[in-house]
Amino acid sequence: MLLKQLDYFIKVVEYRSFTKAAAAAYISQSAISQQIQALENSLGVQLLERHNRSFSLTSAGEYLYRHAPDLLESAAQLEAATTIVGQRQISHLTVGYLREYAGIDIARAVSTFNQHFPKIQINLRQGNHEELYDLLNDEKVDLIFSDQRRALSDEYINRKLVTTNLMILFSSHHPLASKKSVGRADLTDQACILIAPESQQKEEANYYR
Repeated sequence: MLLKQLDYFIKVVEYRSFTKAAAAAYISQSAISQQIQALENSLGVQLLERHNRSFSLTSAGEYLYRHAPDLLESAAQLEAATTIVGQRQISHLTVGYLREYAGIDIARAVSTFNQHFPKIQINLRQGNHEELYDLLNDEKVDLIFSDQRRALSDEYINRKLVTTNLMILFSSHHPLASKKSVGRADLTDQACILIAPESQQKEEANYYR
């Protein structure tokens, strides 16, 4: 006896109409009629006495209608409890990364990771350097992907994934763009517009200096 068939049976009785019950269940009238017939065949008893355009409940139908809702409610509770138990087997890994890294590479990495470790759910957090460091300090993330902006802390395990050279980009119209090489002295008096949250302006300014 299928739970879905019981649900259809209850709808037919409550709506007093196969047509309205079918609409409520988002299936065709012929399909819901077939399901009720299959339910009767499974039980080996008649639940409905069909008349021209109406029906009435048999004694078996009355009995089933009184107890079926309780059975469906128990099944729903069992389903929810089973889902909760199953989800407890899933581990969560919260990963922070720089906003500048956002793109297809992150999506591909998460997709590949999920294929190899389906029982570990990845939660992503974006931020700038200081926001990510604060998240790590507050234990709101398990690991972060970031540039090295400060001395590495012994409180954490640090892994260098890649080492790159720094680059300075100039407009082709900038006076320094015509030089073959640029030294620190050339950059000392260059104007810079720094955009950063107020709470991080001092630290950002010190870094860029």
